[in-house]
Order: sequence, then structure tokens, then C-alpha cells
Amino acid sequence: MIFLKKVETNEAGLGNSERGKRLAENGSNVLTKGKEDSELKKVFLSISMIC
Repeated sequence: MIFLKKVETNEAGLGNSERGKRLAENGSNVLTKGKEDSELKKVFLSISMIC
């Protein structure tokens, strides 16, 4: 319940108007893709698992 108060919502969730307002203020809830490991790093990691 403390978390719900902190994010200013309740157990029923956000109403459509509040959802639209937060979407406009904060943007979509999308995670960006992280940087992939280089091929050389992948080789070193696989070798270190063997040893």
C-alpha cells in the first residue's frame, strides 16, 4: 500500500485520464536495448568458463 501511495494510485489502477496524463509527461514504458558484448569478449568469457 505504501508503494501505491507513493506512485499516487490505488488497487484499481490508473484511470484513463491519469494514464494519458502520465504517458504525455513520462513517455512510453519501454526499455532500451543494452550494448551487446563484442565477439572477443564472448570468446574470453567462454574460455574462462572452461578453466
